Amino acid sequence: MIAPVVIFAVGNPSRGDDAIGPECYGRLEKMAKTENLADRFELIEDFQLNIEHALDLEGRELALFIDAGENTPAPFIFAQIYPSTATAHTTHALPPEAVLQVYRQMEDKEPPPSFVLCVRGEGFELAIVAMFQNEWRLQGKTASLRSIAIIDTQPEQQYLYPEFVLAKAMLERHGIDVRICDPAELTLSDGSVRAGGRNIDLVYNRLVDFTFGTPAHDVLRRAYAAGAVVVTPGPHTHALLANKRNLVMLSDLEALRRIGADQADIAALSTVPRTEEVTLESAPRLWSERKRLFFKPLSGHGGKAVYRGDKLTKSTWAEITKGDYIAQELVAPGQRMVEVDHAQQSRKMDVRLYTYDGKLLVAAARLYQGQTTNFRTLGGGFAPVFIV
Repeated sequence: MIAPVVIFAVGNPSRGDDAIGPECYGRLEKMAKTENLADRFELIEDFQLNIEHALDLEGRELALFIDAGENTPAPFIFAQIYPSTATAHTTHALPPEAVLQVYRQMEDKEPPPSFVLCVRGEGFELAIVAMFQNEWRLQGKTASLRSIAIIDTQPEQQYLYPEFVLAKAMLERHGIDVRICDPAELTLSDGSVRAGGRNIDLVYNRLVDFTFGTPAHDVLRRAYAAGAVVVTPGPHTHALLANKRNLVMLSDLEALRRIGADQADIAALSTVPRTEEVTLESAPRLWSERKRLFFKPLSGHGGKAVYRGDKLTKSTWAEITKGDYIAQELVAPGQRMVEVDHAQQSRKMDVRLYTYDGKLLVAAARLYQGQTTNFRTLGGGFAPVFIV
């Protein structure tokens, strides 16, 4: 005899908030036995929904899907759902609505009344997966995100290559196919991007050629312009949020007032070190004030070609005045004591807040020596941040 109600509990008990579904499964199983309701409910637990789950809807009077969702309004949503290929409440590749659609197409009839209980999750891994899925949907995509290419120049030679590998494993646990590759491995044909013989839905861009202007990135530039692939972060995002020239406006409180910025935003931006572009006209003054300034290239990244003003030579200054540079007020980093070879040593420190859509994903500190942050200092590198 088929139980009239089927409950799908979706998630992985070994992955933080993604264990919400399995946790509910365990509690419901105990309740069904205690209340003698085992013949009324069938509980199905799985890491993620698959098209085969449509078979479990046959002969049911009601279906309930339980899962975690990163962008779910706290603390949960409970809603009736209908067959669709577009909607996705949860973080998994195949949403419940798609399972209902498979049943409709397979059986040529409507599925039983179905509901979703989606509990808000706050875990880092869920947030990362939801971030990529949201970037995918923001570009008007209605199908599920199936594949991602993590792109960088000679990725295996990059210092942070292990981070790429961790990201690949994280995303693949959620049913997304991931390839780590050089942009030269991309091909564009018939409106589709491929790498290693596989279609690519989304490019996770780790290049520092933010406009895809070099010949080696021509395929990626053409694919991005044609909308053949979703690129994140892309040139538009960089221009809006990461171009160092923006710091000139963001650090000028009077300019912010003139354009009508909200007073609360102005107050928050008051901590941005004062920044201005290096021009031929401003160069003499900036040279005289150099000891309290830090100079950064507009197109630079990762601490390359940056200079403390008190370390500048005249020959280097001549090169700075020829190129696109900004001058930023020098802010001394904090310091922390660490133990290296059984001895206490001082290390500079900065704190990085990794955010998406205005929400904090994770906070991390970096300990270092030298002019700029780096991961090569003995006793340095990432350090945990505890928020109390």
